[in-house]
Amino acid sequence: MVLDIVKQEIDPSRLSDQKTEGQLETTKRLKSIDSLSIREVSTFSSRVLVGQGDRYELIREIGRGGYGIVYLAHDTQLRRQVAIKIARLEMVSDQSGIDRFRLESRAAATLEHPGIIPVFDCGEDSQVHFYVMPFLDCENLAQWFAKQKQPLGERVAAQLLIDIADAIQFGHQQGIIHRDLKPQNILLKIDPSNPGGFRPVVLDFGLCGLVESGNTSTSMLAGTPRYMSPEQAMFGSRRITERSDIYSLGVILYELLTGNPPHQPLSISEAVLMLHSAPVLSPRNARADLSGAMESICLKCLRKDHDRRYDSAAALANDLRSFLNGTAIEAKSEGIWERIDFAIRFGEWENRLGLAVIAINASSILWAVVGALTIGARFANDPNVVAGLSQLLTFLGVVAFPIHSLGVYAGWLMTKRSIYVGRLTAGTIISFLWAVDLWINFTSDQAFLLIYKDQGYVQIMVFLFLAAGFTIQTLCLAGGTWAAYRRKQEVLSNAQSD
Repeated sequence: MVLDIVKQEIDPSRLSDQKTEGQLETTKRLKSIDSLSIREVSTFSSRVLVGQGDRYELIREIGRGGYGIVYLAHDTQLRRQVAIKIARLEMVSDQSGIDRFRLESRAAATLEHPGIIPVFDCGEDSQVHFYVMPFLDCENLAQWFAKQKQPLGERVAAQLLIDIADAIQFGHQQGIIHRDLKPQNILLKIDPSNPGGFRPVVLDFGLCGLVESGNTSTSMLAGTPRYMSPEQAMFGSRRITERSDIYSLGVILYELLTGNPPHQPLSISEAVLMLHSAPVLSPRNARADLSGAMESICLKCLRKDHDRRYDSAAALANDLRSFLNGTAIEAKSEGIWERIDFAIRFGEWENRLGLAVIAINASSILWAVVGALTIGARFANDPNVVAGLSQLLTFLGVVAFPIHSLGVYAGWLMTKRSIYVGRLTAGTIISFLWAVDLWINFTSDQAFLLIYKDQGYVQIMVFLFLAAGFTIQTLCLAGGTWAAYRRKQEVLSNAQSD
């Protein structure tokens, strides 16, 4: 099974050009494991054994995901059935990957909570890395949900999410982020004492990341495209936090309430585009009878900006409890400023505003130069016009052209989504001062330049056009400066965390 994934996603020859004895043994072992998925176990005279002393006897595949393959196995020492997850080769292809696997497996083994499946054991056998969990013969949330009358009632969905969020909060308190929350990773364990007759139990905390270990960077992709947070889809440029799991919980809640997740990418590339440019439509678009409170809770989990999500899984659970009790909730509807912020920082508006700034400055310079040349050609014999034109050209070259060049540069920085906050701030301040000066000249009765002498109406029209344009430019640059500031803060935060 692992061999299948290797063939599909990495070229084994990239790992090394030379086949060592250990690698040959690994390939042999993987081939033997892979054979279990395509033939009945009963046809084999001997089963595949892994673990120290061949402790675990693999029986059959029971699931697979982005991290590896899960098998039903028999623990020959304690004589019980267990589940074994074997990591994909690229996850443990170097020493850092192996160290991360061991560290995270040990951390997951410390989680003792009724809503989390524990890790019994972890190990390596001929370079095959695995960890061992209890085997629960029950449905996962995705299987159960497929049999229900969709969508679920709000109260049923809320209670399910409360139980799951409580488990995730426990993991976060131990410094562990799950990173791959999805319905397939939530089993429904029979529990008559719990509402509904079962208890959601979260598995795959072996795929977790330690908050303080530096292993929660997005340079190693972890997660399932339609359930991952926007920051998980940004390879190496965003740090994954506890709020990344909050986003995934929001996707699960959205799906339980509407029947479908908010985005349905089929690949990582589609996930990146959707998660960062496509807005999350309100669940009420798919379900008109959904309450405003539940809509607000769901959308707060799904904010693109992780700072605007719930502070913790406990906060989400508490809001859901308030919903069930009919009391006020923390979540609020998205405001106009938040929508503008999203459009600038995550949509295409930063690029559009940058292009607008470039257009304003380029067109102003072109307009002034063409106008000056036309005046000079038509009124070449008028000494007053010639004197005024000479002053105008000096002003354009010494003052206007440098200011407009700076504006073009600032607009270009915006189109590149830069983090040069200082440069954009300087451009915004200069643009503001320039706009103020233009408005003053628009309202003044005094001729700004000789060429405007006795031409008051011309000065009014010219400065009205310029003042309005550079006021708009100042607003555009202010938006670009804000986006650059937030982007730089994220970069600094990631650097400090690493």
